[in-house]
Amino acid sequence: MKLLHHPILLGSVVLTFLQPTLPAAETVKFETVLYLFKADSVPHIDFSKALAGKPPLSGPAIVVTPPATVVFDHEELVLKGADYAWNGGQVVPPRFSETKLPAIVTKSGQAATIRLVVPVQYLEKQADGSFKLREVAGNLPEVPHYLLTLNVRPGSDTPTGYDFIVSCQMDITTMQGREKIPGVDLEVGRPITSNFDKTVEFWARKGEWLGLMTEQNEKTDYVLWMMLKVSSAGS
Repeated sequence: MKLLHHPILLGSVVLTFLQPTLPAAETVKFETVLYLFKADSVPHIDFSKALAGKPPLSGPAIVVTPPATVVFDHEELVLKGADYAWNGGQVVPPRFSETKLPAIVTKSGQAATIRLVVPVQYLEKQADGSFKLREVAGNLPEVPHYLLTLNVRPGSDTPTGYDFIVSCQMDITTMQGREKIPGVDLEVGRPITSNFDKTVEFWARKGEWLGLMTEQNEKTDYVLWMMLKVSSAGS
């Protein structure tokens, strides 16, 4: 029986601009890089050098602002400000799948939506005992996907050294496992998914990369780490 490959960011990215919710102000640019990895491939994540002394945030997520170091098992991610490095260089560790999204230029107070779909293949047992290859794809609710709606606004009450308040609404559906096929030991059945729909707000500095990871369910199959930079357009 042919084994199925794990679905790692093989989907489409759709960028949607929504109507302004606040008066137009500064023109800003969002730069976003997504890193998807299997939860069991990174058994331990160390934030001890990343969160100390940082301002709080609203919502169920971990947000890391520079300078900071996050250790994914034995892989070190260093946030330096205007750039960041994996293990001291630019080579992404093989356990992570990197997707660089197109930069988005918009106004502060105007939301932008990023949708990433991850199609999944599975085997379906037929009445005659044979197997047929199927795929869960498209815009169906059960299709694994990442829907991120970003909004930035200047904040008069931001902590010293921070420029923006960033709101990130996350609609995320991930694989939790697969349905069992009688008589088959391999995990090749129809995917079982779980949805996560939350909003997080945090402070950001202009022109600096920050990292964001949502709280994870113990049964989560894939984990999304997002790098985000908000800059003045043209910078």
